[in-house]
Amino acid sequence: MLGFLIFLAMTTSSMASQQAASQQQAFMQQFQTSRILFPDDKSQYAIKTAGQYSAPLRFLLQDLLAWSPTGSERIFSSKCAPEVWGARLQDTRVRTSIQFQGALIQKYLKDCGDEVETGHDSLVMNLTKMMTMKYEPQEHPFLHRVVFSLPGNIKLKGLLGLKGDFKKRPLIVLRLGIFSNVEEFMPERAWLMMLFEQSPFNVLLLENMSGTDFVSDNSRFSFGGYDEAIQNILVAQILKDPNVPLSRLVDSLHLMGVSLGGHGVLYASLLNDLNSPKGQPLYQSFMGMCPVVNLDETMKNLTTDKPFSLLADLWSQKRLAGLAEKMPAVNDHDSFGF
Repeated sequence: MLGFLIFLAMTTSSMASQQAASQQQAFMQQFQTSRILFPDDKSQYAIKTAGQYSAPLRFLLQDLLAWSPTGSERIFSSKCAPEVWGARLQDTRVRTSIQFQGALIQKYLKDCGDEVETGHDSLVMNLTKMMTMKYEPQEHPFLHRVVFSLPGNIKLKGLLGLKGDFKKRPLIVLRLGIFSNVEEFMPERAWLMMLFEQSPFNVLLLENMSGTDFVSDNSRFSFGGYDEAIQNILVAQILKDPNVPLSRLVDSLHLMGVSLGGHGVLYASLLNDLNSPKGQPLYQSFMGMCPVVNLDETMKNLTTDKPFSLLADLWSQKRLAGLAEKMPAVNDHDSFGF
């Protein structure tokens, strides 16, 4: 009898999950156009491709060392209470003077830095914490796989995060770093969590052109900023098009890129005004988180500093396994810095 009840509960739970997923998919169809596709879990765009993290490494990062953010509120002393400093920022003299604002922020960090700082000073410890945070974006009920069809038969995959109220909100376009795609982006998960779950924004996460899925879904390969910048502009034009249903939820657009994704953000900031309709910029702001500024010099440093370059080449070869299958000539190069 107990076994039957457990089976019944599991079956009911499975049916409820399938029904919820079906309802979500049906709801997203209203935003689908010839340029925006919302694939289901059985689509080719939901299948992980070659070049993912190895099984032992995934076990180490996502199981053995995994930790879950608690979201617990920090307790501040009375002198560092956010309300106190918030009230000071509202002072007329401060609000009308950039110099006063800067001075007040410097004083806040000096007086309350110890209470504001979190984590560790160690680079290795911080990197480990970032890579082992437990978070499964693909299972999130308000994050939806999306594929943009761009000129040149380019398929650009993303995760679209829309708040449950579906109100018109600022939308942050977040471009991932090197080798990252929306099925696996460990270094950037914390940014998605902060921007979507802890802030009042909608978020569109976009894969990097060096990501394994982009290589699999497209016949062309490019590395770095200019081509990604063009894609960032094209995506913005789609999201701002009044004939696109999704544009009704976009109050303003903001572009952020992490690492190599930041390289395309820098270029997009230069192209923004040139491609804006009626003098209105497509993106209202830009932010690069540790962006690659000089790609050529960066790649030279990564591939000529032995023995680190050997590790970089090995890692790159693994992550770009799909590219080697499509373009066997890549294997003839001595290093990743081709």
